[in-house]
Amino acid sequence: SLVSTGIIIGHQDDPKIRDLQPAYQGPGYLADDPNAQMAIGFDSENVQLQSWLTLSDLGGADSGNDCWGYVSPSGREYALMGTSSGTAFVEITNPGSAQIVDIISGPNSLWRDIKTYQNYAYAVSEGGGGIQIFDLSNIDNGVVQELNSAGSGSTHNVAIDTTSGYLYRTGGNG
Repeated sequence: SLVSTGIIIGHQDDPKIRDLQPAYQGPGYLADDPNAQMAIGFDSENVQLQSWLTLSDLGGADSGNDCWGYVSPSGREYALMGTSSGTAFVEITNPGSAQIVDIISGPNSLWRDIKTYQNYAYAVSEGGGGIQIFDLSNIDNGVVQELNSAGSGSTHNVAIDTTSGYLYRTGGNG
């Protein structure tokens, strides 16, 4: 692995660094905030922006790369966002007022992938450290608990067979 600006990348010709842009430094946007104004526009067709949290809002990460959804047993909805420095847990039940529940750090990497199974989330990165395991059973009360990490080495992605409950690492070492 190579290091670029303190972030571990997979290999010298890693395509993720080809289009890397500096993080936007302006304000985010919440449609339900009567004082909210978008700092920049977004081209869209039949899509209306409801909330936009910046990387600064998400713990000041250098980049973001993956987002996965989770619905708690109560029906509340969450976005799990992979950033260069960790995993952010954001409640999006009210799309116009996204609320950060927690941000849990992980190995620095341009790539972090997250999947959920039952009331757990699993995050992997090319920065190593194995599989981070998060207990989401109390997320509705604002609590995400990091459990012990499993395995070692780096992983590009993870897939879960929800019928068998097996988790599969894809692309990595260790």
